[in-house]
Amino acid sequence: MTESLFAIGAGDLVVGRTRYCDAPKEALTVPIIGGFADPDAEAIVHLRPTMLIGPSSPALEGLRPVLHDATIFSPPTNTITDIEHLLTDLGEKTNHRAEADAVVTKMKTDLAEIDAMYATSKKTRVLMVFGAEPLVVAGQTGFASDMLAHVATENIVSRPEAYTIIDAERAQALRPDVLLLALGDGSRTIPPTLRTLPVVLEKHIVYVEDARILRPGPRVIEGLRVLGEQIHPH
Repeated sequence: MTESLFAIGAGDLVVGRTRYCDAPKEALTVPIIGGFADPDAEAIVHLRPTMLIGPSSPALEGLRPVLHDATIFSPPTNTITDIEHLLTDLGEKTNHRAEADAVVTKMKTDLAEIDAMYATSKKTRVLMVFGAEPLVVAGQTGFASDMLAHVATENIVSRPEAYTIIDAERAQALRPDVLLLALGDGSRTIPPTLRTLPVVLEKHIVYVEDARILRPGPRVIEGLRVLGEQIHPH
């Protein structure tokens, strides 16, 4: 959310950020108020915000009693369309609608180019992993699955959740063409439950580490281009 506000020219309105909000570089001067799961209520009260923006969570809702005058804005970010709506809504709320519209227009143009690029490509069957123990993978709904659909890939996990847990036996049965590892800790260690997969033995692995891919925000189309090049290097 912090990155989105800066992208539409409303960065000067940001009085606090989570420890994970490290882009753009101008945001690094903004005070840190904890994380998504552990916001520092005292620090937030001291900053006297009029609006709290972030993903819906019990932690965010728990701040209501101490911030009587502040509104909470928790828009969905499950698809690229959601992100476009987020930017438009932030533009309305911060009087930066024109700047937001310009960002969204560019996103739509760039996405159309990517869609055209992969329109006739053969789909690659992928398994996208976010957690090792237990094995957390991308399901059919949510941000990750929506991105994959634009770069000629088939998410082979059929469960309807955004993220779901599978066991080693199920991973073996799925037989992906490419394994996408998005563990988020900088580690390139293959989880033990995946080490005997044919795709691992054949080294058909993509390490998803670019923040533009992993964060639903204004640079998501840049991330999508990177992801497509990683999955389809030729």
